[in-house]
Amino acid sequence: MTPRQYYTKNRNTLLSDDAKLDELLLAVASTADPDARVAASQAVQDYLAEQAYVIPLFEEPQVYGAAPYVEGIEFESVARPLFYDVWLDKKK
Repeated sequence: MTPRQYYTKNRNTLLSDDAKLDELLLAVASTADPDARVAASQAVQDYLAEQAYVIPLFEEPQVYGAAPYVEGIEFESVARPLFYDVWLDKKK
């Protein structure tokens, strides 16, 4: 979660003037203690969900594997495989 995405004086992707949300976000940004920061982040996430600003989703992770002789596999930014330049190295 990036607090600056929802803070009303920055990007304000929600186009809101929610002072309570700003207060919670400032707590995340101003807390140095790691445990307190986690708790503050959880409070923001709970609030975002309670206000229906966001809908939490679960995306199924996927695992890809290839034999040692498969070369050229690349992945795009969201980890989907790109097979455009894949080739087999018969020396391996």
